[in-house]
Amino acid sequence: MAAAAVFSKSGYSKTTMGDIARELGIHTAGLYYYFESREVLVEELLKYITQRLADSAKQTLDSMPDASPLERLKALIRSYTLVVIHRDDVGKAFHKVYDQVSPELRQRTLTVPRAFAALWQSVIDEAIASGDLRDDISPRLLRLLLIGSMSWMPDWYKPNGPNTPEEISDALTTLFLTGALKAS
Repeated sequence: MAAAAVFSKSGYSKTTMGDIARELGIHTAGLYYYFESREVLVEELLKYITQRLADSAKQTLDSMPDASPLERLKALIRSYTLVVIHRDDVGKAFHKVYDQVSPELRQRTLTVPRAFAALWQSVIDEAIASGDLRDDISPRLLRLLLIGSMSWMPDWYKPNGPNTPEEISDALTTLFLTGALKAS
């Protein structure tokens, strides 16, 4: 997506419709045929990004209807890690522009992230109800800490680094689900 490439480099405040049109190799007027403003374009971009993550999570869960809640949670962790760790222009654009847009625009894009969070929350709640996870930690806090830690992976992950995305996913799963304390 050409707009994502431009937004990922320049952010929202420094990107014009002309910049995006040049990236596409079209006249600016041609871009206005599809998007009435830069705000409308970035709103669609933010919705697309969050929908992509939500679709990946739903596809993961749909592929394992008979799995235990704990297996489903582990699969969600793996799936989310593998999607976000290789932050492409679309993912970079999200992190570059999200804090630069108006609160009203952010509010208009919250439907999908709320559904995504609810999906994660339901799996965490099921794992607690099944006795797989502790019930003395806030399920909401567990979700926020887990998704938050994974969302920052692209900022430190190096493709040529010492760990593969799968190893990172496994380490995160172990850390969150069994802890970092040495077994006694």
